[in-house]
Amino acid sequence: MALVTAARVGVLALESLNLGGDEAQRVRGWDHIGARVARAATAAPYSCIVTDERELMGALLFYARPRPAPVKMWPWLAHPVNHYDLATPLTAADGGRVLLVTAQKDPSSLLARAARSRPLGPHAARLDAQRTRTVYLFDCENMRP
Repeated sequence: MALVTAARVGVLALESLNLGGDEAQRVRGWDHIGARVARAATAAPYSCIVTDERELMGALLFYARPRPAPVKMWPWLAHPVNHYDLATPLTAADGGRVLLVTAQKDPSSLLARAARSRPLGPHAARLDAQRTRTVYLFDCENMRP
């Protein structure tokens, strides 16, 4: 009985680590998204690239290269809740003209913090036959946290 229970726990652990299926699922498509963001960042004199999600921040730091501007994290809370909030938060000094990259279709709460914003369109990467990964880009001026 103990051996059967241990085997079940092992299978559950492998599934939770995504080791029993498609190991590349978590990274698939980020190279395409990163390249599109890096190209978009060269279209204007952006002071920085801003994102509002931890996973997206990590992907942009790794895949959006080379890039002409640093990647910053939108400070949702008054105190940091992850490494990026602490190490690379968007500050008032950074918010001149920024490229906002978000997974939100309607980031109204973020866009309201800019004096002007213009959608640059969605950018999608196919993950498999049924799924895509999509980010939305916005050209924002005077964006303040």
